[in-house]
Amino acid sequence: MVLIFAFAAVFYVLGATFVESFVNYRTWHLVGKTEFVTFHRAIGRRVIAFVVFPVVLTLALTTALLWLRPPAIPAWSVWLSLMLNLFA
Repeated sequence: MVLIFAFAAVFYVLGATFVESFVNYRTWHLVGKTEFVTFHRAIGRRVIAFVVFPVVLTLALTTALLWLRPPAIPAWSVWLSLMLNLFA
């Protein structure tokens, strides 16, 4: 069951970070200088809720897989996933 939640969280985070980097960041130049601080504050709170928290959840679920993984999944693959998540 942990594997399913970890899998879903990884795909959510992937999609959320794609939207953040390819949609949000690319449009910052369209926001006026006087409005940018207000815009950045508003979007910053949402990034924490919709990107940062799920990333932390993904790390926690992946860490849990070290002990709760199905027998078919080798431990090295979970360690590799953790290292790649921390690198990202």
